[in-house]
Amino acid sequence: MQQQPQQPTPITDEEIIDLARAYDGTSPARRKNTEDYLRDGTYYTNGYVRLRMRGLTHEQAREIFLSTAERDAYYDLDISAPGLPWVGDDEIIDVSARFISRYRAIGRFQRQNRQDNYRDLTFYFRNYLEYRRRGFDHERAMRQMERDMNAEAGLPDPYPVLVEPMTALTAAGRIFLREGQPHRVKGASAFPLLDRFANTGDVSAYVGTYRDKGYNMFRVWPYVPNPPWDPGWNPPPNDVIIAFVQHVRDEGFTVEITLLTDDDPSRIPWARRLVEDFGAARPENLLIEIGNEPLTHKNIRVEELKDVCERSGFLYSSGIYEDSARTFGRYGTHHSLRDTEWPRRTHDALEFYNGGGPNAPSDPAHRMPWVLDEPIRPDEARGNIEDKRRDFYAYGAGASIMAAGATFHSTSGKFAAVPEGEDGICADAFGRGLNVFPPDAPNGAYERIVEDTLRTYAVGPYMVRIRPQSPQPPRSGFRPLDEFAICFVRG
Repeated sequence: MQQQPQQPTPITDEEIIDLARAYDGTSPARRKNTEDYLRDGTYYTNGYVRLRMRGLTHEQAREIFLSTAERDAYYDLDISAPGLPWVGDDEIIDVSARFISRYRAIGRFQRQNRQDNYRDLTFYFRNYLEYRRRGFDHERAMRQMERDMNAEAGLPDPYPVLVEPMTALTAAGRIFLREGQPHRVKGASAFPLLDRFANTGDVSAYVGTYRDKGYNMFRVWPYVPNPPWDPGWNPPPNDVIIAFVQHVRDEGFTVEITLLTDDDPSRIPWARRLVEDFGAARPENLLIEIGNEPLTHKNIRVEELKDVCERSGFLYSSGIYEDSARTFGRYGTHHSLRDTEWPRRTHDALEFYNGGGPNAPSDPAHRMPWVLDEPIRPDEARGNIEDKRRDFYAYGAGASIMAAGATFHSTSGKFAAVPEGEDGICADAFGRGLNVFPPDAPNGAYERIVEDTLRTYAVGPYMVRIRPQSPQPPRSGFRPLDEFAICFVRG
């Protein structure tokens, strides 16, 4: 049996075979029709996997699995698992039903006995749970599971387009909405990805890598001057830029286009025409940032594009964060300080929203979504790789409760290279942090909790501890969502 994703727990094929044999021998299972047998088996498998993720051995989890299945009952103990979203009864039913439908179409369901079908369902359900752990919602994880089934059988992709057509993002206080539902921006720097698309037409390796890590947005620059960049690149024709945005839309990604990366005023008319052309094409997956660091070592005249961005109807950011009084737009972008305490700087988003910081107590409030667009790179961060893994995870999690999203920034991202080594490890951790809490988490009430950490932030029922010194949370009633004692949820 081919296994596509890395699994969230060390559950071996032999253990799955043993589990299938044991379940098939229970009295209730023998009395059930095939559909109920597979559906209920999926429920019990869900509990078994979660118990393994909580640290139980195969034998320990198998005993609980079997006693529950033998009683034909629900689990009577807590089967929540750190880092793995809850999978409810309706989702279990859908997984089982679509497995049956897909396996019938493949032709294997009819040729196997039901114990073997349950065994194979368990293999694929394990993949489904790993996709959920990465941050996929149920439908996206379900489609990916069906892709795995077809791929193992040597059949074509049943879903050539990864997601359904997008609708445009809207701003709703601290967060974004898409189709009226809370939506978090989970971005990665990909500065020359448009240039690569214009020259080769192929951006699949980069897109696929970040999709698998649970991301949904790329921050892209149409050009960079040379010097200071070497090599630099020039913007392609506007129709190519629009085609690129539409291409990554079909791959499930939003694009944040940074119009101006230097303060050459001759580029302003070009940027204006690009926004007008975007307005005519109406891509649903576009965010516009007028300038990159407009007031840092340069003075980009972002105000000259305010009128055309307003008329366009797109969500746009001035890019100004250095002087909060000059910030404008429909959402904000911020590059948090890259110092030794950088993981706690996600709080800046809250200060921009409420006012009174982060630059000065006199900073005005900007009540719009804020995206933490360019935090520290892995090669700039302190500590060994395990320190960095925890810090990047904590930053992503902090952004999840105090911002509308964040963008993983890296040396590889500056050149749109697939992240490997340190960048790859930190990209995984950052993406996991961005997916640990639901996208409406920032709407809760904020509290800073004083304990033996760099910072501990609580928003609603969610808690993030930056560089904790002990595994115990500072309040009772919270349960862990990870192995680091960083993220917790009440209840």
